[in-house]
Amino acid sequence: MPARYAELDSDEERLPEGILRIGYDADTQIYTFRDADGSLWEGPPGSRYGHLTKVADAPKPPSNLENIDVEAGDADAPPPYFENEAEQPFLDHATARNNLSQRWTDDAMKRHWRAELMPLLNFFFILALFLMGVFWFLGWMAKSEHMAHCDHGSHGHQIQRGETCWSIATMHGIDVEKLKAANAGLSCEVLRPGSAICVPAMPKA
Repeated sequence: MPARYAELDSDEERLPEGILRIGYDADTQIYTFRDADGSLWEGPPGSRYGHLTKVADAPKPPSNLENIDVEAGDADAPPPYFENEAEQPFLDHATARNNLSQRWTDDAMKRHWRAELMPLLNFFFILALFLMGVFWFLGWMAKSEHMAHCDHGSHGHQIQRGETCWSIATMHGIDVEKLKAANAGLSCEVLRPGSAICVPAMPKA
């Protein structure tokens, strides 16, 4: 039974007169046809035969035929068409797809690079915060240890900017000599803000 209708499935039987099938795009499953006048037509996707849609007009002939150089025209003529090219897709379509695919690949590589680098950046950020916390804690411990070395009956005092031995002694109700006696080697001329000194307790009245 299939052999009986095989002849009806040929291009000569199914296509209009003058129409020739010249190409096929495997991605879009669209057949391309050429009319006798050179215009290009396309069939519906997934169908070898069906309603044809015109996609390109036939090339226009030159307006002044007398000034045409026949030999130069033959040199510029396109290469001959072979029947085996009918099974190949158009090169311009393939080139466009390749270019688009390359752009997609480049964008994907950029996103992939950012995605791989983000955990590393987060790690360094957390590490920096941790080190800052460690240094702050060590500085605080150093100040606390220095204050803890004060003798019994005295307490630590952290020097603020603008303070002097006299202002510190007056603030705690003692004289400068007692303040110096509680801190061996204390130079009242050079008090470093942030450092700690020992302050004796205020004498009882």
